[in-house]
Amino acid sequence: MMTMATTAGPAPLNGLAPFQDAQILNEIDCQFAKAMLAMTGETGPELALGLALASRAPQSGHVCLTLSALSRTVRVEPRPGEPVPELPWPEPEACLAALRASALVGDPASTGTPLVLDGDRLYLRRFWVYQAQLAKALSLKAATAQAIDPAALQRALWAHFPQDPAAEPNRQRLAALVACLHGLTVITGGPGTGKTTTVTRLLGLLQDLAGTVPLRIALAAPTGKAAARLAEAIRTNRAKLPEHVQALIPTEATTIHRLLGFQRRTPAHFYHDRANPLPYDVIIVDEASMIPLALMAKLVDAVPPQARLIFLGDQDQLASVEAGAVLRDLCPPGDGRAFGFSVAFGTLLRQVWPDVPASFISDVAEPGLRDCVVHLTVSHRFGADSGIGQLARAINSQDVDAVLRILRAGTSGVTFIETADEAGTLQALRTLTLEFAPVPQRGDDPAAALTGLDRFAVLSAHRNGALGVAGLNRTLQGWLKATGKIDPDGEWFIGRPVLITENDREQQLFNGDIGLVLSDVDRPALRRVYFPSAGEPGWRAFAPGRLPAHDSAYALTIHKSQGSEFHQVAVVLPGRESPIVTKELLYTAITRAKHHVTVIGSAAVLASAIRSSVQRASGLQDRLW
Repeated sequence: MMTMATTAGPAPLNGLAPFQDAQILNEIDCQFAKAMLAMTGETGPELALGLALASRAPQSGHVCLTLSALSRTVRVEPRPGEPVPELPWPEPEACLAALRASALVGDPASTGTPLVLDGDRLYLRRFWVYQAQLAKALSLKAATAQAIDPAALQRALWAHFPQDPAAEPNRQRLAALVACLHGLTVITGGPGTGKTTTVTRLLGLLQDLAGTVPLRIALAAPTGKAAARLAEAIRTNRAKLPEHVQALIPTEATTIHRLLGFQRRTPAHFYHDRANPLPYDVIIVDEASMIPLALMAKLVDAVPPQARLIFLGDQDQLASVEAGAVLRDLCPPGDGRAFGFSVAFGTLLRQVWPDVPASFISDVAEPGLRDCVVHLTVSHRFGADSGIGQLARAINSQDVDAVLRILRAGTSGVTFIETADEAGTLQALRTLTLEFAPVPQRGDDPAAALTGLDRFAVLSAHRNGALGVAGLNRTLQGWLKATGKIDPDGEWFIGRPVLITENDREQQLFNGDIGLVLSDVDRPALRRVYFPSAGEPGWRAFAPGRLPAHDSAYALTIHKSQGSEFHQVAVVLPGRESPIVTKELLYTAITRAKHHVTVIGSAAVLASAIRSSVQRASGLQDRLW
């Protein structure tokens, strides 16, 4: 049990200063370490740094601090024009020994310490609890079998997923079959691989199996934009279902926060939890790669024991902005594709699909999470001849030569503008912006104007500097003003795109939502900020003063673009190599484009990014697999 100190407190934490100066740590991290040490009177630079980095890790996307890789835990966006600093990192073993000896740190079986040390992973306790609870809940859900008559399932499966020899092996049918037989299903795949098409047909299949009793179905996504896209896809694909089930498939989607029920008085908790579970039989969650550990733990906790929980997502995309990479942890370790179902589950599959391809079955005897994951591999949007598809595959393979060859060959749908300096990058971007940027006008219909925002996007890796989104937003607005395309008459001028940067659950506006300033449809003299309705046609209007924290959105960080699609995308590389520009970042940026992507920057920066990969510290995959 941790005891309070009776001494005057620790010595000044001078050892943290270089890390704070380099922006590895912020003031909150240093104050956290100081407050923790004051509780016990302990001292020591290794202990102080370990505590401060444990505070910092979740802010950098990590669930925990991996002590064997201290210097790689936090990736820093360098100040413009400054090199990545060299820092006095201690030996990991010294930090580990100091933490083991501290009264502030307990092992996984402890309950009274603010931090938990599991092997060489150091957790803030709440993240340890989230991880442990989520791992247990997902394992139980994966082991939950759905009782279905094999003969009835076979008839319905073939009706909704007919045999198509030209398309075999049929992974979409396989995903549907897995979802019918399990409480948990994870359907992964890149853009255009048919995830939402599969799940729409799956809902028709499940409704057929349920007979005349309508299934209670929920559709959700992390952001309003992603929810709207999911609902639109379901509406489009529902029309292809048999008429007797069409009307029973919902076409409205919501954000996860709204699904769980935001509680104004206790914002850390939701209305639905284990004691008050969600009232649904089937819960579909799209863009699962964007869901952080804490939100995922609360979502899974609220799913009824017998409900089907189905995640859709792209494991190769960037993980959540917040702590965790849950979708990646749910997929098999390593490549995540070269795996098969257990022998036990293979036997069950063959009862329904007698000639299921042998390549789908592994030599692992016992059932487990591997039986719940299906990876869709055929892209219907980016075929073999698609430049975007070829580029995305080469980036994922970290094949620098192939990436440069595809870009320089002028492959259809792909353009590479090689620039040696900032001026060249901006000149190239100016041409694209003035030609393609949507410019809404006074009196435009809000729905049409919002749809027009999907025409073109400028994406940058960084926030700061002339080539970061802060500088680009000012520059792009200046170009549009100078050419008469917009007429800024104050902050809230007609046509200004607005990006929400802070969650406001009361108003259902969330970090990453993009809106547009237009005239009020009823009172043209007033300005309103319009946002797409989450999961249903139409829009929502807000007075500018009601918005939470926000920025202009002429340019977006690649992180903020997740869950969105644009007809054309311009990807602006930084002027020099950066530790935060990785293959996952590039892949996410490239695949936001539906028809054309232009990459602007140097080959050296591009090659460095492709060779770098994000590794998020977490113990979830070890627990699950």
